[in-house]
Parts: sequence; C-alpha cells; structure tokens
Amino acid sequence: MCLILAFLKFCLILEKLSTVSKKTYVAKTIQGLEQVLADELEQLGVQNIRPGRRMVEFETDIQTMYALNYRVFTALRILESYKSFTFTDVNDYYNQIHSIPWDEIICPDQTIAIDASVFKCNAFNNSHFTEMKTKDAIADYFRDKTGKRPSVSLDNPDLLVNIYILADFCHVSLDTSGTPLYKRGYREVLHEASLNEVLAAGLIRLSKWNGKGYFYDPMCGGCTIPIEAAMFAMKMPAGYYRNHWGFMNWKNFQPELWKKVTEENGISKQNNYEFQIFASDSAATSLRASQKNLARSRMMKHIKLEQKTFDNLLPAGDSGILIFNPPYNVRMPVEDITGFYQEIGNHLKHNFTGHDAWIISSDLEAIKQVGLKPAEKYAVWNGPLEARFHKFSLFEGKL
Repeated sequence: MCLILAFLKFCLILEKLSTVSKKTYVAKTIQGLEQVLADELEQLGVQNIRPGRRMVEFETDIQTMYALNYRVFTALRILESYKSFTFTDVNDYYNQIHSIPWDEIICPDQTIAIDASVFKCNAFNNSHFTEMKTKDAIADYFRDKTGKRPSVSLDNPDLLVNIYILADFCHVSLDTSGTPLYKRGYREVLHEASLNEVLAAGLIRLSKWNGKGYFYDPMCGGCTIPIEAAMFAMKMPAGYYRNHWGFMNWKNFQPELWKKVTEENGISKQNNYEFQIFASDSAATSLRASQKNLARSRMMKHIKLEQKTFDNLLPAGDSGILIFNPPYNVRMPVEDITGFYQEIGNHLKHNFTGHDAWIISSDLEAIKQVGLKPAEKYAVWNGPLEARFHKFSLFEGKL
C-alpha cells in the first residue's frame, strides 16, 4: 500500500511538472481558416484547442512550439502568452510593463519591436502611442538594470512583443515566429496577384484534397498554389525552406531540442508524389515569376509549368482537382468580367467531367456567371478583400 501511495504521489509530481512546462499560445490565421488551423493543430497532437476570430488558442510545451513553427501551414504567427493585467492609466501601464523581467528573455544589446492593437481604451487612443510607451518601458527596464538599452528594429527584431489592449485589460505576448510564417522562403518573385501562402495552403485543405491524383492551377500567377500543393502531397514541413525563427534569439532557446524537432520532421519523412501537378498561365510575366519560384523551391520535377490560356487546358486523366484564383478586376483588370467567368464555366462543363473545380473570387457577382451550382462554398479573406471559395463538381449528366 505504501509503495502504491508513493507511486501515485510521484505521478502527481510528474503531472504538475508537465503542467508547469506547458504554456499558452495563440496561433494567428486568416479569417475563414480558423477551423482549418484548429484541425491541423489537432492532427499534430495539440490538445485543448480553442478557435477564435482569426486565431486558435492552445497549451503546449516548448518542443511542440518549435515543431509547430516548423510544420504548420495555416498559421501566420505563433504567439506565446506572457502576462495579462489591468491598468488604470498610462503611468500604471508603463509600470506594469517595466516590471516584467525582460532580461530573462533577451540581452540589452539585442533589438526589439512592438506590435500593438488597442480597442475601447481611454488611456490609449491609438496603437502608435501604445507602442512608444511599451518600447520606453522595456528600454528603461534594461537601462535601470544594466545601464544599456536595446535598440528598435522594425524589419528584423530579436524580440517582437505583441500587445493587445481592450478597455483597461492588457495581454502581452511574445512572437515566437519572428518573420511571419507565410514567408516560407521559396518565393523569389512576388506576382502582382499572388495569394498569401497561408491562404493557398488553407484553400487546399478546405478542398479536402488527399494529396493524390492530378492537380491543376490554370491561372497560377507566381505558382503559389501548385508549390503549396506539392509540399502538402509530399508531407513537407511548411518551414522547410526557412532557416530562422524568432524564438532562436531568446535566452531559453535549446539548439539540441530544435535539432531533434527538425530531424523528426525533416526530409526522411516526406512522401513521393506519384501523379503530376499542372501549373499554367496565359501571361508571360506570370510564367517568368513561376519559373523563378519553382527553381528556388526545387519542385520542377513535380510541377509541370506551361504558358497557355484556360480554354486550351485539357485534363491528363479522367479525374482530378482544379484550384485557381482567376482575376476579379482588382489587381488584374478584366475587360469583360461577366463573359470571362462564363467562359470558365463552359470550358469546365465540356472538358473536365469527373473533376472537382474550386474557384476563389472576391467578385461575388462574377463567380455566379460560372453557371454551375456550387456543391460547397466557404467565406475567406484574401488580404483586405472578402472572398468566396466555391466547389463545382463536374459530373456527367448533371451539367
């Protein structure tokens, strides 16, 4: 009996240690992809997931935080929750920020930046003033303790501090990602109408494509969707092409643990893609951008790139999936937007029987001109534009 009690006490101690080692994190995402991100986190073994607006909150340990930064496709940033407090005025806010032990995170010769969001607050009526006051409190903390002040770097800070204020409540988070996670590292040329990589990855997951079969993007722009599709099919980590994250600048960074994470999720875990991904565009400028991005991603083996108009695209097999982002008179003007979308629908109906076509567009009237009833549709945001992502199932006899 004594041995059993001792074992149970030991288990309780381990449980407490495990709980202490876990922290709360927030993964930011694009509006409309919250559940997609939650599902991706769950597939990677994360528990206690709480989706919100443009974010998903969860608890995990430092090793999993490293792994998520390396692997997750549908998160923009991963923030580590650090401190929450209420304040009465600007001076009280300054004092509470000043009281945080910043020297436990970075050294005074490193750089900082502040990203603040402020809502319904009498003390701070704009984010810029909040950022300035936060920067002053952190710099003064180091000056008072070490005699040196960290400098500000807006482009590539060693520590990016995220401040969220609602009325008299403040939540302080540390950005573990540094450079936003949508910057995968394979894009050499930014096409004028390219999708954000996180949005492209989210669309692929919304389509429920399983990474098998023929895949087409007939209006590929800079080739973002095809490259994301190839990475998904091959089970590559999202951060495969990157070499730096924000947490690497912190005092508690564990290089050996990071090495373990990358070895467990690296090249040896990838699949071979047995089919073909077809990327095409009618514009020569798009082809040049795609060629450079494909070369940098080393995906030429898996993605066949061609210059052709949509009405010249024909399927390579009896089934497959198309995901594409046609122009909708914003960044790329179209002379006859109604006729353009009608032609898309006609070509799909007559040539892609047996396929699923997914189209994202911010022109909610134009997409109706495809002339097919969507089997599924989702609302997502493409930058500042509200968009619809429609699935058209092209079955023979139902066109």
